[in-house]
Amino acid sequence: MKKSLGKHLGMFLVISLLALLLPAASKTKAADFPLASGDGVIVSALDYLSDVQEANGSIGGLAISSWAVMAIAAAGEDPHQWGSPSIVSYLSDNPDQIDWDKATDIERAIMGIVAAGEDPTDFGGEDYVSALKSLYDGAQIGYADTVNDDFWGILALIAAGESPSSAIIQNTVDFIIWVQNEDGGWNWEVFEESDVDDTAAAIMALVAAGNPDPDVIDMALLFLMNMQNEDGGFPSLYGAESNSASDAWVISALVAAGEDPTLWESGSGSSPVENLLSLQDSNGSFKKTASLSANPEFMTAYAIPALLGDAYPVTPFAGTPPEEADLIVSDIDVLSTIYVDDETVVTATIKNIGGEDIDTSFRVRLYADGDSIDTVTLSGLDADDDVEVELEWTPDEAGSYTLTVVADLDDDIDEDREDNNEETLDVEVEAPPEEADLIVSDIDVLSTIYVDDETVVTATIENTGDEGISDTFQVSLNINGSSIALAPVSGLDAGASLPVEFKWTPLEAGE
Repeated sequence: MKKSLGKHLGMFLVISLLALLLPAASKTKAADFPLASGDGVIVSALDYLSDVQEANGSIGGLAISSWAVMAIAAAGEDPHQWGSPSIVSYLSDNPDQIDWDKATDIERAIMGIVAAGEDPTDFGGEDYVSALKSLYDGAQIGYADTVNDDFWGILALIAAGESPSSAIIQNTVDFIIWVQNEDGGWNWEVFEESDVDDTAAAIMALVAAGNPDPDVIDMALLFLMNMQNEDGGFPSLYGAESNSASDAWVISALVAAGEDPTLWESGSGSSPVENLLSLQDSNGSFKKTASLSANPEFMTAYAIPALLGDAYPVTPFAGTPPEEADLIVSDIDVLSTIYVDDETVVTATIKNIGGEDIDTSFRVRLYADGDSIDTVTLSGLDADDDVEVELEWTPDEAGSYTLTVVADLDDDIDEDREDNNEETLDVEVEAPPEEADLIVSDIDVLSTIYVDDETVVTATIENTGDEGISDTFQVSLNINGSSIALAPVSGLDAGASLPVEFKWTPLEAGE
């Protein structure tokens, strides 16, 4: 079996590859991957989904409809134009079909809502993002004994605009890494037998969150390598038949990880792209396996983004840019851990998504829990351009805060929309870390000082910090900039003080 892993794994896989290298049969390269939305494979797959759409706008029910919206948007089509009522209206009208205690239900819905270009904080009268965050326990999302709700939780929140550096994302990343199995993979349940689908989802989630540990991704890729079948495709579990869902999610995960799926070739010379293409039926749908046509709406909705070279969360439908200017705050981030009384830089990206340049100045303001913090002025912004601004904040108390950045604070700019000019970010402010802080609180001499007389100089050393000092440190007596004597001090508790004595014999009169 031969595979190319591009930039990943390197020497890590030398031993494994030596055992797997066999001559590959000559073959035709996978068809122009990634495919274009106008490719016949994609067109026929979309036609199939359109053909099975029901009168109420649904494609296979609520769950499949969310995946279908993602596929439609990935292909560059407007889901609002699919059906009358549309598939987007169907999602909006049926929140009662969501299990609001089940994170994966909410996560799938959020990704579909965002893919359609809608706001998941206000869709059909529901705030899906707040509902999902309510299932976060401070360490992970959803059930503590499952991890698929953590993969898709990260992907859903990132899609909804959550900063990758936020506590909910980074703590969930830590949980995912902690439960990675020794073989490099994951199951949907914690520490159960690794499977392909959940490992692919984990890769996409970790990459979306900033790929914090390349070794974790490398281990996951190695697991996938060892799971590939001879036909180039992937099973969900080892030894099973290749299926289109696993093929699709692996392709998307490889794209997310910077790999070329067409170079992941089996001993027969086939790639997952070729295997997935081979599973398309004559009606445009995708069969589950070569011998079984099951859940074709699901399989087709998964296959379309993968063959287009898209990873989850898919690229949302952008629509036609408005003719007028339109300012948004596309991202807010903090560059470091936030401590009380420390100046923190809040970075915001301001973008003009409209079709008209802005030639006049406008103001951008930062708020913390509604209190005005800092303001910057921009001199304009061209159409389809963005600029990063830095705003400063020094919190005076620990706790949870909601940061809000507002563009065009004074409504100086005529915009296509005036209701999309702000973005929020939830942050935690921590108490300052405990540190020692040494000061010299007093210096005294016990008598009048005479030339050639030994004089005792007493200095009081105080630790005004919150942490004690256990190591020995030196105190120096300096006269007119020159060190005259050193005295060792063997530690000093927080809040404690002690006198240190020096002996000095001046040789000349003067100051």
